[in-house]
Amino acid sequence: MNKHLPNSFTLFYISANQIFKQEMNHQDKNIKVEMFCLDELMDELYNYTKKELQNRGKSNVGVEIIKYADLEKCYVQTDSLRLRQIFTSLLDNAIKFTDMGYIFFGYHMSINNHFSFFVDDTGTGIYNDADLDLSIAQGLVQLLGGKMEIRPSEDAGISVNFSIICQHFENFENGEAN
Repeated sequence: MNKHLPNSFTLFYISANQIFKQEMNHQDKNIKVEMFCLDELMDELYNYTKKELQNRGKSNVGVEIIKYADLEKCYVQTDSLRLRQIFTSLLDNAIKFTDMGYIFFGYHMSINNHFSFFVDDTGTGIYNDADLDLSIAQGLVQLLGGKMEIRPSEDAGISVNFSIICQHFENFENGEAN
């Protein structure tokens, strides 16, 4: 496989962001709520991040997922495409500005079915060309009824936290939520 050709996830991300930009310009803010396994999405994002770091020659950057620890699998009901876009935008920003150190990302469930998500890195912070990634993420968080906060990380870099409202299910088998 040619490492200079974008992988399918990268092409998906580029296409999804182009569609989102068009939708935001036309005030078409559709949300498609569906049931999906949040842990599987986190694993996909982890693999995407590892591959992007490798493709950019950033072997000095580690990546780790921190997941809600009390469940074997966490199922949620929200717009999976929008959540994937949020994380991909934030992870791309972290990859772009982190040359050494780490990128942590993940989630935990708080009260009232709110999920808190985060992306932390030890990069150089936020620059003007990061505005697009961050504004896309912020617009999508708001679209999903949530809030986003960006602040300096304890270990340099930035820490981005966002929360959205989504229904949580501990089990989802044979098309039935438990």
